Amino acid sequence: MAWPGLRCALRTAAAGALLSLALAASAAEDFAFLPAPPVPEPAEAVLTGLALAGDRLVAVGERGLIALSDDGENWRQVQAPVSVLLTAVTFADAEHGWAVGHGGVVLGTVDGGESWSLQLDGREVNRQFQRFAADRVEAREAALDALPEDDPDREDAEYALEDARFALEDAEAALETGPVDPFLDVLFLDERRGFAVGAYGHLFRTADGGENWRIAIDGLDNPGRYHYYDLHQRDGVLYLCGEAGLLFVSRDDGASWERIEDLYEGSFFGLANRGGGVIAFGLRGNVFASDDGGGSWERLPLPPGPSLYGGTALAGNEALLVGAGGAVLRLAADGGVRRLGHPDRDTLSDALPVGNRVYLAGMGGIARLVEAVAR
Repeated sequence: MAWPGLRCALRTAAAGALLSLALAASAAEDFAFLPAPPVPEPAEAVLTGLALAGDRLVAVGERGLIALSDDGENWRQVQAPVSVLLTAVTFADAEHGWAVGHGGVVLGTVDGGESWSLQLDGREVNRQFQRFAADRVEAREAALDALPEDDPDREDAEYALEDARFALEDAEAALETGPVDPFLDVLFLDERRGFAVGAYGHLFRTADGGENWRIAIDGLDNPGRYHYYDLHQRDGVLYLCGEAGLLFVSRDDGASWERIEDLYEGSFFGLANRGGGVIAFGLRGNVFASDDGGGSWERLPLPPGPSLYGGTALAGNEALLVGAGGAVLRLAADGGVRRLGHPDRDTLSDALPVGNRVYLAGMGGIARLVEAVAR
């Protein structure tokens, strides 16, 4: 048991730390919502995500950077309303696109990436999470009160209420510290229906192209609030992966989710198509594959290697994965693996095939891999 004096000292220190964090968050918030600063060579900056808007390449990255290229060689920066790290970008068609990033921001464009507006930020994310957490506490208090004292389910209900109260404490603390939790991926099913996922189990969805975003974490079995890293769609099935081996499948456009249990304990950082199925990849080069819409998964027999952060399907039922230290892996249809690597050894985060090239994004900016050479 802590002595009363020590308890007071710890409480005072915690209060001081919280105040310092709140002040730092306030200053960071003021900076975060300034327009992105100009970048002289956008293709050489830190870039995290790539997408196609029709025939146009779109890249996002550090300090709110959004860069466009119509030929894959020449890149130009466009204005963005935030200066936080942007982590992912997607387009539903040649005109409608979205980017997400730190501070809980979601940006939208309706003109192929030429201009962007702020649709959601971490302040609203925190408000919605606090309301959700408060409602969950109220519901679980009512559920517990409805059980007789000798009901065998009462202990589980008490634990559930305790978890809900901890989540509410986290939500109320987030309101104090400000918009700091990042979104890490964004996916749209069409120009109206989309999702943004990220740190601490956040999942938001929209049904109107981003005019309104709503928290949508109910029904996801993630009591530890582990991070979600990637969201993927194939053949009407949604796949969601994350920290600590989290892997979910939805067959009803995200209305409900099935958790895939006991694959492994490491983090999944990404998902990609391969052949007729989907692969999930992550920590230390682990890769799992499903060829039946997420019903069953098999670990690919790969030796341990660098962590893998991004991937894409290639022709011939193959896939390309990229990751730490410039890792580039080509997964053949027959299960063979070719390790290509990147000469600069810069960590890579995304890959996008266009014609006979694959564009890579990472710490060193844009790199191009000629698919014919990669073979």
